[in-house]
Amino acid sequence: MKYWMLWILSVSVIFGCDTDIVYEKNIPVNYGGWGIQDTLVYDCEVPDSNSQFDLSINIRHRDIFQYMNVYLNVLTILPSGIVKSQTISIPLCDDAGKWLGKCSGDICFQRVFIMRKFVFSEKGTYQFRVSHEMRMDELKGIFDLGLRLEKSKKRIHDEA
Repeated sequence: MKYWMLWILSVSVIFGCDTDIVYEKNIPVNYGGWGIQDTLVYDCEVPDSNSQFDLSINIRHRDIFQYMNVYLNVLTILPSGIVKSQTISIPLCDDAGKWLGKCSGDICFQRVFIMRKFVFSEKGTYQFRVSHEMRMDELKGIFDLGLRLEKSKKRIHDEA
């Protein structure tokens, strides 16, 4: 009987997990300094071109990071080979200097949505190449940067 209970619990845990996450990968950057030429590459499989997705950036940094935000260049290569580029600003703290996201000790983590309810024009493998666009060659204080793609969740206020 206890083995059945264990099996039922295991199945519940497996199927109860967040299955809306399509892709998530965090890549460590050189702690001595993220070089302006160091590009992080994410190969993300988009399963269909009918569903809505949310795309976010994960960033983990030191609490002594000297800037309020970080500028990133995101180069997107579609499955067809079309290339799109955008520069985005990721705010890390508010005007008063309080870190956004969650901090534990001297390490802060934040997830920032860069696209919500987005429908990809093609299904297949998208490649995202991310580099920093700050005004120095070596950006210090960033531990890692990640990309997360998940199916959009239906929100009550979205139905209005």
